[in-house]
Amino acid sequence: MSVAADVAEKGYQTLVLEEHSAIGQPMHCAGLVSPRVIDITRTDSVISLAKSARIHPPTGEPLFLDAGEVRAAIIDRKKFDREMAQ
Repeated sequence: MSVAADVAEKGYQTLVLEEHSAIGQPMHCAGLVSPRVIDITRTDSVISLAKSARIHPPTGEPLFLDAGEVRAAIIDRKKFDREMAQ
């Protein structure tokens, strides 16, 4: 949707088709995106930024990863989809 908006700003006609009747539903994404997505889309749906993660495998001890810098953004996916549709 972001690309369609950029192309439309250049004077081209664009059409975005949605597979479902309601934008953002059903939700198929956990809402974890790279910071680049935030830069490209200029979204206001960021809940928090992540520098680390704790992974809980089905068996074994949890694994903690610390990147020391922001590597991901957690977004409100429904809000993000509505923003992109506008």
